[in-house]
Amino acid sequence: MLEQALLRLLQDQQPYTLSQVCELLELDMSTLLIQLEALEQKGILLKYDRQICQLLQKTELLDAQTILEKLPPSIYQQLSKIVILPSTESTNNYLLNYPTHKPIACLAEYQTQGRGRRGKQWLSPYASGICLSVKYHYTNPEVSLNRLSLALSVSVARLLYTMGISDVTVKWPNDIWWQERKLAGLLVETKLLNKHAYDIVVGIGLNVRIPHVDIEQAWIDLQTILPHPVSRNDVAAHLIEHILMTLQDYEKHGFHAYMADWERFDFLKGKKIKLLTTEGVVSGQAEGIDENGALLVKVGQKMKTFYSGEVSVSYDATD
Repeated sequence: MLEQALLRLLQDQQPYTLSQVCELLELDMSTLLIQLEALEQKGILLKYDRQICQLLQKTELLDAQTILEKLPPSIYQQLSKIVILPSTESTNNYLLNYPTHKPIACLAEYQTQGRGRRGKQWLSPYASGICLSVKYHYTNPEVSLNRLSLALSVSVARLLYTMGISDVTVKWPNDIWWQERKLAGLLVETKLLNKHAYDIVVGIGLNVRIPHVDIEQAWIDLQTILPHPVSRNDVAAHLIEHILMTLQDYEKHGFHAYMADWERFDFLKGKKIKLLTTEGVVSGQAEGIDENGALLVKVGQKMKTFYSGEVSVSYDATD
């Protein structure tokens, strides 16, 4: 795709004349200027005028072969394919409609309609984070999916912890935080095929190296946290491996193997919170989760359970 060819050309961060770029990519000037403007609108840091263009921040593009080579053989042999899209509405949507029941992964450099929980949009500038979905086929109707997203969140938190992010936490049910700023989020969707089989699509958005953009929620990225350069292809391979391993393990053993680490990573437990539900706002103290993955909230002297809702921590001492 033209955008990727342009980025690859500018990777050395040296200034190029516009005429040089046109000649190397066999473009006319009008097309080049349109592409430069499009990349800038997607969050790529560029400098260009009537004479020169220059990439101001090195951008690592995703590569399917590179990712495959980083996977352990047991995972590599299971995957039917890794699809990398320059741009798509949603990697989850792409895989939900992809005609295969074999495990498959899809990554996108840019999502126009990436989704988070409760219909919220997941924003990530072009080639700056990981927009990944993994599709997996379940044929065991006895598997309860109530806590699958929690298990996956724990698995991602474990991975980030091994990468050196010691302060990683999970905010119920499936946001990954670092020092009260959002680092990643998960979305699990199910497509029922018949009473015995269904497809699971796990979507994850992870901030790797985000340029300065206006995002409403407090956020953080891996490159800010870690003291060394971070490879998007390395991170993508690790995520695919951990997601597939978790999907397989959960089908056999359920949430039991993740409960202890959920308690270790639980950001909310013991904090005063406000929970926005369809019936209004509930204030209380978070007390962990129950055996079904529901959030336990102590409201006054009563313990209540909630399966959905938007949680915020209350720092007002009068609450």
